[in-house]
Amino acid sequence: MTIATTLAQNLIEKLRKTNDKVAGYIFAGDIDIDTNQMVARAQKEQREFASWPEDRINAMLKDIAETVAEKAEELAAATVVETKMGIVADKVMKIRFASLDVFKALSGQTAAGFSPIPRRELSKSLARWSCFRHDPGDQSGIHNCIQNIDLFKRTQCLDFKLSSRCSGVGTKTCDLIREVLERHGAPKDLIQTVLLRSSRQKTIMFMNHPGVSLILATGGTSMVKAAYSSGTPAIGVGPGNAPVLICADADITKAAQNVVVGKSFDNGIICGSENNLIVVSQVHDEFVKR
Repeated sequence: MTIATTLAQNLIEKLRKTNDKVAGYIFAGDIDIDTNQMVARAQKEQREFASWPEDRINAMLKDIAETVAEKAEELAAATVVETKMGIVADKVMKIRFASLDVFKALSGQTAAGFSPIPRRELSKSLARWSCFRHDPGDQSGIHNCIQNIDLFKRTQCLDFKLSSRCSGVGTKTCDLIREVLERHGAPKDLIQTVLLRSSRQKTIMFMNHPGVSLILATGGTSMVKAAYSSGTPAIGVGPGNAPVLICADADITKAAQNVVVGKSFDNGIICGSENNLIVVSQVHDEFVKR
């Protein structure tokens, strides 16, 4: 009886999830008032932000990076409490890297118009997109949100639909960024979060909205497929689970140490950590010993 009851409960839960998915696709064309209002605010704010000079944008991004980095320990601890995943000290490193180091890589780069590519008779367009939709799938919470500061240089507005597992710390981070926007006289609705209850249907509403110009979908395969099937330009990042090849001429000792460090960092929840190893037969035994 216990087994039968458990199986029945499991089946009911699966049916409920399936119904939610089907409903999301059936009603994909129905965009609610809240979604329309968010996109309208984003489009309005982008028109004001479009004329900002590069030095003003750089100053604001620097302030954002420094503000988030200063709160790294607080945000990391809050992430572990909310998601029950990861290691606080490792998350502090991730947050500081994704804010300060990402900004350093962007500082001084052109954010709009055309920029020459060295050693090529080409130029690349650095378009300013009208609205940006992001659905973080990294259950560690905060880090995808922070890492998309780099896209701020090339986008007008960021609309974040946060994972339900990290909505608290994610919203807190977005609020920090919005405070910086206000300090610099920028429209605070350049950054928005979906405050109402998150759902698959809500996600599809944003993906299909005519005012959304780009989707960045990270997380499960179904999320990425939905983004690419929406008809809106999309960048999709599915599960990592990276295989690692240990070549015959590799530094065996260093490679083994790096694998251990990489896989254990933040309890191995980073999708780019080493998921499995492929070791060339010539060095297999020696590598295992290490």
